[in-house]
Amino acid sequence: MSVPDQENYVSGDRSGRLCDFCNESKALLYCRADSARLCFNCDREVHSTNPLFKKHNRSLLCDSCNSSPSSIFCCTESAVLCQNCDWENHNNFKSIHDRRPIEGLMGALL
Repeated sequence: MSVPDQENYVSGDRSGRLCDFCNESKALLYCRADSARLCFNCDREVHSTNPLFKKHNRSLLCDSCNSSPSSIFCCTESAVLCQNCDWENHNNFKSIHDRRPIEGLMGALL
């Protein structure tokens, strides 16, 4: 996995990526069709413009790496994780943490 340039992160740290659309707010969603990380406001603006965009499947970004789309919800930790972070974080705890697969989001967010 490649590491994006420093300017793509909020305040120059690794706590969160900037939205690919506005380049100001923290990205919280990943749109696979657009290959874009978006904040909630820009996601609403982009995906409410026409019926085709509303069909784009989007995922929350991983709570651990803040970069990859999430695919697992850990009920024990109340965290959404990408496949890599789930494996790294739960390698020794698979049997005791309640983890469930999650689906992507479609439609315009309110």
